[in-house]
Amino acid sequence: MQPFSLTTERQFPISSERLWPLVSQPQRLAEWWPGFQRSELIAGDGELGSRIACQVKGMFGLSFEFEALITDWQPPYYIKLQATGDFQGTGEWFFEDRAGQTQVTYQWDIALQNSLAHVIARVPGGRRLLQYGHDRVMDLGGDQISQMIDEGVL
Repeated sequence: MQPFSLTTERQFPISSERLWPLVSQPQRLAEWWPGFQRSELIAGDGELGSRIACQVKGMFGLSFEFEALITDWQPPYYIKLQATGDFQGTGEWFFEDRAGQTQVTYQWDIALQNSLAHVIARVPGGRRLLQYGHDRVMDLGGDQISQMIDEGVL
C-alpha cells in the first residue's frame, strides 16, 4: 500500500511554553484526547528515547495499535516520533510562536500495516476516507486543547 503523508495545522491563543506541558507528555494523551484509547509509557521518562504504547480508535470500527519512540526532543518547539505497529513511519510536531499564539503543525508520514485498513484503502475513495478518519481524530484533539484553553486549564 502506498504510504500516507498527512499534515495537520492548528493555531492556539497561547504560547508554546504554556502548551508544551500538555503535548509533551505523550504517555498521557489518552487522558484528554478523544480517540486515544491507550497511551502508556513503556520505557523512559516521557522525553527523548522514551517508548509509548498507543491505541487509537478510528472510523469503521478500526483500532490502530502502535508504539512511538521519541527520537528528537527540543522543548518547547519540536518532537519527533518513530512509529511501529499498525503505523510504520514518523510523526513530527512543530510548535511556532506567532504574536502570542502557537502555530502547531503535525506531519505524519506512515504506512498502514492494519489488514482491514488495507482493504478499505483499495476500495474507490477508501484512501480519502482513511485520511478523513485521521483528520477527525486530530480535530478532536485540537478541539479538546481549545476547550482547555477556554476553561483556563492551560
